[in-house]
Amino acid sequence: MLWVSIHYAGIIASITCLIIYLIEPGMLVAKTLAVCLGFTAVTWAIAFFKRRAAFCPLCRGTPLINTGALVHDRAVRIWPFNQGVTAGLSILANQKFCCMYCGTSYDLLKSRPARKEMSEMDNL
Repeated sequence: MLWVSIHYAGIIASITCLIIYLIEPGMLVAKTLAVCLGFTAVTWAIAFFKRRAAFCPLCRGTPLINTGALVHDRAVRIWPFNQGVTAGLSILANQKFCCMYCGTSYDLLKSRPARKEMSEMDNL
């Protein structure tokens, strides 16, 4: 999610540079805007492959990228974003997400029960 947050920062920087360029056009602002757009494009590509590598523990779907498959009724979506962007923003904001394919909510800060059982077995 680091690359996703860097990508979102690049989008914000690009929009800011665009607004400044529209208010007061200049060569320095144009170069800065070009650099911001290039940075956003590169971070989008890296974030895309990182999000594509994340899988839901239950259904093995890719909850951070929309694939066009039918979403579950319990899938959460913040308007005007799609379910993948909503899951990414929810992970960045509160470390939780809802899988769009199986509808299961996950808290990333909770430890998994299987890990607890494995560590208890190791201590015996």
